[in-house]
Amino acid sequence: MKCHLQFTEHINCIVGKAHSWAYLIRKCFMSCDPLLLMHAFNTYVRPLLESVYPVWSPQYNYLIDKTESVQR
Repeated sequence: MKCHLQFTEHINCIVGKAHSWAYLIRKCFMSCDPLLLMHAFNTYVRPLLESVYPVWSPQYNYLIDKTESVQR
């Protein structure tokens, strides 16, 4: 039995959570103050994305683009 260690499913799950949090931040905060939104993003979304990098050490461009799409 051959074992293929890939983190694609895990990355998809984390990116999905990060997109959900980013959407909630955008919709729930009445203020459009960029500093407040940036602070909320840095508090709730970035830790999700940063927890992924040490584990799988991104080597495929499509996975890197997927995780960085949340920040765009």
